[in-house]
Amino acid sequence: MCLTIVISVKIIDFLDSAVSDEILAELKLDTSNVNDMTGLFLNCSNLKNLDVHSFNTEKVNSFIDFFNGCGSLSSIDLCSFNFSNCKYHDKI
Repeated sequence: MCLTIVISVKIIDFLDSAVSDEILAELKLDTSNVNDMTGLFLNCSNLKNLDVHSFNTEKVNSFIDFFNGCGSLSSIDLCSFNFSNCKYHDKI
């Protein structure tokens, strides 16, 4: 089962440390109208793999603390991210 979540404008501290790879694999986040992704994966220490290729980041201006505290996440591919409107990126 796949759950689609449409998010508008802001995602702040949306997920927490209890979230796992398996839970995220079931979520489809529609980020096309998001302008602030501050703390989206903040302290998600259980994450080991993360596929964010489908994230639309065209309107996002803040990625502060986006992956901060994700100690188990060894690598991530951000090639599909559009950072052209990003103004704030501390501790990404």
